[in-house]
Amino acid sequence: MNATSVTGRASIPASTLASDFALRYKSVEKVGAAGLVQMEAQRVKIVDGGKLVIPAAMRRELGITTGDTVLVDVDDGELRVRSIPKALERARAILRKYVPEGVGLADELIAERRREAERE
Repeated sequence: MNATSVTGRASIPASTLASDFALRYKSVEKVGAAGLVQMEAQRVKIVDGGKLVIPAAMRRELGITTGDTVLVDVDDGELRVRSIPKALERARAILRKYVPEGVGLADELIAERRREAERE
C-alpha cells in the first residue's frame, strides 16, 4: 500500500479513503481539515491568447462547464479559479460567522432606514 495518505493519518491511504467515500477521482492528494478533497496538481499549457485548458476532472470538481463565468485571482503567487456559486457559498459562510442564522441584514437595514426617516 504505497499510496499518498491522508494528512495526519498515515495508516489510511488516500486511495482507500477515496473508494470508501465513492469519490470519482483517480488521484486524491489529501483531504484537508474542512473535509475538502484536494486533487493532485497537473501540468497544463498556456495556448494562444493566454488560454488555459482546465482538466475535465477539475472542471467537474468545480462544477463548471463550457461557457460558464468563473472568478480568477492571484493568491500568494498562485492562480486561483473559482465557480461563482462556490465563491458565493464561501462568502455566505464567512458572513454567517458574524451574523446569526435567521437574521436578515436587508430587513435590518430597511428597518433602520425607516427609523431614520421617522426622526427627520
